[in-house]
Amino acid sequence: MEYRRLPLVGLTNARELGGWNTPNGQTLHRVYLRTEVPNRVTEEDKQFLRDYGIVMDIDLRGSSELEDLPDLLRDEPWLEYVHLPMFDEHASAGSRGGDLGDLGENKTFSWGAQYVRMVEKYRPWVKDVLEAIARAKGGVMFHCATGKDRTGIVSAILLSLCDVDRADIVEDYSVSEIHLDWIYERTRSKMTEERKISSAPFFSTAPDNMRTLLRHWEENYGGVRGYLRSCDVSEECMDTLRARLLG
Repeated sequence: MEYRRLPLVGLTNARELGGWNTPNGQTLHRVYLRTEVPNRVTEEDKQFLRDYGIVMDIDLRGSSELEDLPDLLRDEPWLEYVHLPMFDEHASAGSRGGDLGDLGENKTFSWGAQYVRMVEKYRPWVKDVLEAIARAKGGVMFHCATGKDRTGIVSAILLSLCDVDRADIVEDYSVSEIHLDWIYERTRSKMTEERKISSAPFFSTAPDNMRTLLRHWEENYGGVRGYLRSCDVSEECMDTLRARLLG
């Protein structure tokens, strides 16, 4: 059976990069999965992922995030766990004064602008992540904390390499807000009304966020391949990532 969102108990934002239309046919299933941190997966979930062909679990979080929410797949013998943090020892935006700063009431927060800053600042991280994915001998799942920001950047790169339509890449990104609403509602319930208003953009996967990133790559690098060349990602690596998703 082919899925878009995977039927897992302990992952609510786990979904396929397969099934998107391209000029060369649809992207393949069971190749790349984007998820949130698998800290609630059941034994049945683990068996599903194993049967689904997942052989590598790439964790994009910082060390402090790993301590707070351990990846329950880390010690599974049937997959390779790879830790590739974007922020080194820092956590995600708004947490512990992490790398992206916090969301003060007088600050205007934009994920689109943050994504541009992230891809410009963390080129070596982009290279390391893509090379890890390319060397996998089966399905790869990759995740950050909620599976929307760092994970969203990696997903946008992989789909762009396959010439998936920009509107579909934006759609793939934007749906995270719907899948994560129950988590964010729990977080918002502990906030003051003023804080809820000031932090609203942080919880959002508004389409313009991803449009801003895609436009940045197009206007400054002629597209994602030009950007990846600036990260020293080889043509062979890019071709491998594309060929796997397109078959």
